[in-house]
Formats: sequence, structure tokens, C-alpha cells
Amino acid sequence: MRIASIIIPCLLLLFVWQSPQDIIRQHYESAEAQRLAGNLTAAESEYTAILAEGYERLGEVFLAGEDYKRALTVLELAARYRPNSPSVQIELAIAHFGVGQYDKALETSRKALVLEPDNAGAHQMLGKTYFMMGDLAKSIGELEAAARLAPKDVDVIYTLGIAYLRNRQTADAKQLYNSMIKQFGDQPQLHVVIGRAYRQSGLLSEAAEEFKRAVALDPNFPRAHYYLGITYLLDEGQSKIAEAAEEFKIEMAANPDEFFANYYLGIVYVYQRKWDLAINSLLKASTIEPNNPDPYFQLGQAYQELNRHEQAVEVLKKAIAFNPDLAHNKNQVTAAHHRLAQSLLKLGQTEAGQKELQIASDLKAQAFKLEQQVQTGTPGMGTGKQADFEANASEAGFGQRIISGAKSGAKTTQELKSGADYYQKVLATAHNNVGLLRAERQDFRAAAEEFAMAVKWNPEQEGLDYNLGLAYYKSQLYDRAIPPLENELKTHPENRPARLLLGMSRYDLGKALLQRGDTKGAIDNLERAAKLDPEKPDFHLQLGQAYISAGRKAEGNYEVEVSRQLQRKTPN
Repeated sequence: MRIASIIIPCLLLLFVWQSPQDIIRQHYESAEAQRLAGNLTAAESEYTAILAEGYERLGEVFLAGEDYKRALTVLELAARYRPNSPSVQIELAIAHFGVGQYDKALETSRKALVLEPDNAGAHQMLGKTYFMMGDLAKSIGELEAAARLAPKDVDVIYTLGIAYLRNRQTADAKQLYNSMIKQFGDQPQLHVVIGRAYRQSGLLSEAAEEFKRAVALDPNFPRAHYYLGITYLLDEGQSKIAEAAEEFKIEMAANPDEFFANYYLGIVYVYQRKWDLAINSLLKASTIEPNNPDPYFQLGQAYQELNRHEQAVEVLKKAIAFNPDLAHNKNQVTAAHHRLAQSLLKLGQTEAGQKELQIASDLKAQAFKLEQQVQTGTPGMGTGKQADFEANASEAGFGQRIISGAKSGAKTTQELKSGADYYQKVLATAHNNVGLLRAERQDFRAAAEEFAMAVKWNPEQEGLDYNLGLAYYKSQLYDRAIPPLENELKTHPENRPARLLLGMSRYDLGKALLQRGDTKGAIDNLERAAKLDPEKPDFHLQLGQAYISAGRKAEGNYEVEVSRQLQRKTPN
């Protein structure tokens, strides 16, 4: 049986409609030329270059979609192929940053600086990471270095401004943000993000002025009215509640599916004890973000105030389900259990109500303990300022999203998916072709590793399951050969070589299990082997011996006789 070499034409077809992927095309054409000339080592080197390029580009796609967990997995593989690439190290730092692994983000950013000391992106990532870790002095130092190296990078300038604000260098931040507006123009998105930076830093009057400027430039700019409304609430509280409500209403008129505007308008109505209006806004918010516990929690109070306890129970259970412990909001989850207990008791469900009261009491004790740990700086807990740093995480974005994001948005979901699909197919093809080359050198274990990666990236690709199964079989890893061969037969039941190979895998695995004394496992595999290829005398003979070992002599003798009959029929 031969490894199926059916993948190469598919990659050529991809390049007909995918562009611009010139680097990958060039490596592919060179690899094919080397393969046809018999230079297998050189061909593999070209395919490896495709893998390096493919993993980095796929990582960039996942970063663009803010899928940091998948980006991390892919970029760690890219770093294996390109250990000396500053760009890969920076992208890897962004992925670590995105999943909150700040120590590793520092490590990879430093690696990038060793490779390229004047790399602005590496200094920028160090600055952002130090910011999140609470070391503002180091953060400012790195961001200032990045700004010197990339004076027109709006993201660097903006993030440095945030660091200045957090370090109470307000004048420096204002000067920096004014230079941003002069450099990039008086755009509403700039005023919005600058306003957010002021708001997160507690400079609420300055924040309100920025949001007002954004609204003046574009009354329908997304979230501008919401930000102005929430700033009114934070700055003036009850005295500005009416103005805040009007801003939320204007936001909803322009952007009906804006979650925060609907949610906070509901909160305003809760403050004003306008329960029916609160319910309408909060229900709308819950449909926009159905897995968010916050609207359900607030709905619980509104329903309770109207003595609609059955509905209160329903929404409070949802609030708890989507926030089951102290992670999201320790006060809210405790209060949710307490409110749920109240409504259950009102409905006469005493036992369930008492149970919820006990849960609320236990959670309150846990929350108090956690608060004490935070205040005393117990190892493993966040510092008192950590929440402040995390609040700015979204402000310190990646790339030039501040300028271009509001106009055109990030890449659309469809564009990102298309890019991911393309690079996954490229990776599958390259891994498969490397596997084919290693199989030609009889290195079947190495080939199996490559085929397994190919299946991971494109499990629907024709021939990959068969290749993987055969490579595992040739490596005498019979138990691993079985699943991919079974997958192949599910999609291609007519594939006789795959059926025969699956039978051989079951047979050889059954023999090995019988030698190890696992009679039950041996019988199971040998029975399946005999069903897959009932004309094989050895299958029946081995099955008969397994039956006899298990004390099933009649069945064993029958299978031995079947084996003899088949041997007589087989030509010498």
C-alpha cells in the first residue's frame, strides 16, 4: 500500500483565486521543482518555508479577530519555524497579552528587542505589558522609546497618553492628545477614544468635553452619546440623571442594538423607580447580549418591586447561571442568590428559599475573605490597582484601529473567516507534502506527525485520513492507525485499500493485545478484522486462538476450521 499523493493539485487551485500570496506560491513552485528533480531535502525546505509563512499569517488573522487563544497556539508554532523573526515574537507577545499572560508577553517582547533593538513594536508591547502589570515608570519609558521610533503611530501615542494619565502627568497627556488631533485631523473617533482615556483616569469633565466634541462632529457616531451619558452619571450622579437618560435615548435612536445604551437607560429607570420602563430597556439589553448576567440581575429587582415574583425567579436564575461564582461580580452574585431567596419565599417555596439564603451567606463570607486578601496583598491575588489597569486594556489596542476602525471597522467576520480558511488549507497541504517526502525516506513516524497536523488544519481534505492511517500502520502504531482509517471509510466506504488496511491494523493490534494477556481487547479487534476482510485465513486462525484462550473452545475450534478451509481455497 502506498501513501496517497493527491494533494498537490489542490494547492494549485487555491492559488488561482487566492491573492496576494506570492511568497507562498514561489516557495510552492520551487518545492515542486526540487521534488521532480529528486532533491527531496531541498523540496522539504521549501515546504517548511510555506509552513513558517502560513503559521505567521494565520496567527495574524486570529489576532485581527481578537481570538487570542487560537492565535497563541498558532504563533507558538510559527516561532518554532521562525525563531529569529522579530515580527513573530511581537505577534506572540500580543497573543500572550490578549490572554493575560503578561510575564510571557514581556519575555517574547524582550526576545524581539534582542533580535532588533530599535523595533518600535517591541517597545510598545513592553510598555503595554508593564502598564497592565502596574509598573507605570517602566511602561512610560518603553512607550516613549516607541514614540521616538514611530512618531506617527497613533496607537503608540494614544497608549502613552493613557500611561501619562495614570501616572498623573495630565499636562503631558493633553499635549500628546492635542498633537494627535493636529496630526490626524479633527475626527470624532479620536475624541471618543481620548474621552475614554480621560474617563478611565477619573478626569470626567475633560472626558465629557471630548465626547461633546465627537457628537458635534458626528451626532450619530457609535457610542458617543452613550459615553457622554455614562460620564454624566459618573461625574454628577443624580443631578445629571435626566441628561444621561437623554443621551442614552439619542444613542438608541441612532444605534438601536447598542447594548450599553439600552442597559444603562434601564439602570436610570431603576434609579427613578420607573419599573415598567426599566423592564423594557433591560429586556432589550438581554436580547442583545443573552449570556450577560447583568440585565437579568437588574430585571430581578424590577420584577420584585412589581410583585411579579415568578418572573423575578426566572431572570435571577439566569443571572446566577451566567455568573455562577465570584469571578464576574462578587457583590452581584451574592445579591442575586439573596433576591432569589426572597422571591422563592414569597412564592411559598420555603426549602428552596432557605437554601438560597445559605448560598448567599457562604458567598458573602468568601467575598469578604477575597477582599481581605486583595487589601493585604496575599500572593496570587491582584493588587488594589489591578482593576484600574484592566479597565484600560481595551483602550491600549493593537495596530492602527483608532483611526481606521470607526470608518471601516476591523476586517469583517467573513473576511477573517476566508483568510483563516485559506491559510489552514495551505498549512494542511504543506504538512501533507512534507509527510509524503518523509514517507518516501521510510521515516513513517515523522510522516505520521506531519499528516496528523494536516488533518488538524483541514480534516475534510481528500486522502489525509488514509495517509495518516497508513503512516501509523507502517510505524506499528496500530491503535493510532484505526481512527483515521475509520474516518476515511465513513466518507469513502468504497475505498478497498483503506478497508484492508483497517483490517490489518485491527489484526495486528489484536495479536499484540493477546500477547499482553488482554484477551477481551484481542477478541474485539480480531472479530472486527474478520468482518472487514472475511477471506483472510490468518484473521480467523488468530481469532480462534483468542477464543480458546478465553475458554470459548467451541467458537475457537470453529474459527480454526474456517481458517483451514480458506487456506485450502487459497492458491499456492
